[in-house]
Amino acid sequence: MQKNFFNKDRKNKKMIIAISVSVAIIVIGLAVFCYFLFANEKENNAKNKAENAQEDPQAKIEEEKEEGEPSTFGQCLALLGKPFILLCFIGIMCHVGIDVGTNTTAPKILMERLGMGLDDAAFATSLYFIFRTAGCFLGSFILRKMSAKSFFGISVVMMLVAMAGLFAFHEKTMIYICIALIGFGNSNIFPVIFSQALLAMPQKKNEVSGLMIMGLFGGTVFPIAMGLASDAVGQSGAVAVMTVGVVYLFFYMLRMKR
Repeated sequence: MQKNFFNKDRKNKKMIIAISVSVAIIVIGLAVFCYFLFANEKENNAKNKAENAQEDPQAKIEEEKEEGEPSTFGQCLALLGKPFILLCFIGIMCHVGIDVGTNTTAPKILMERLGMGLDDAAFATSLYFIFRTAGCFLGSFILRKMSAKSFFGISVVMMLVAMAGLFAFHEKTMIYICIALIGFGNSNIFPVIFSQALLAMPQKKNEVSGLMIMGLFGGTVFPIAMGLASDAVGQSGAVAVMTVGVVYLFFYMLRMKR
């Protein structure tokens, strides 16, 4: 029995090392690709700035001045009456809910379906954050070449595929792939929604910023609903709650202008 335990422990360590090395290779490869892809663009931007400076050497940067009196808390909440701002607010709630929900549900799925121990299943959370971090890093490059709406749509489709996989698959490798897809797909949702809200009402950027940050409380709403659903039908119920959030983000993407 003790021998089997050590063999299982070595097998899990090898799997973790293999996945970590694979992720590192993918991230490094994509980073090198992005570096060479955008190297020419950086040179062109530098040339354009130099040319503009030569054409208008006395150009001055004017600071934007705030007009009117500071808004009250009630006036900030009143902005939720604007349809698109409300959509953005709920979108932030869904993003954070999916983020928190994946962290809490992924290990439980492995424990429920594969009978894994808590220590082994906890790697699912680390895997999620590995791909979420990689997505945040690569997103800063991808968004320079791709429109926000297109990249947002790709990210949401990745999460939809992953949610479907979490319903269907019971193999450890496939579940890990689904968790990785959610991590990468959910990594750039917040900045895109945040920027869309600011573009919708640039004259109220401070108030809109505050509202979007308030949307972070979605991280407390989703786990409650997921807990009730998982108690009723198992972890598939928790996945269903997160799927509702992803479907909403897909609907939100259709309302984006650019």
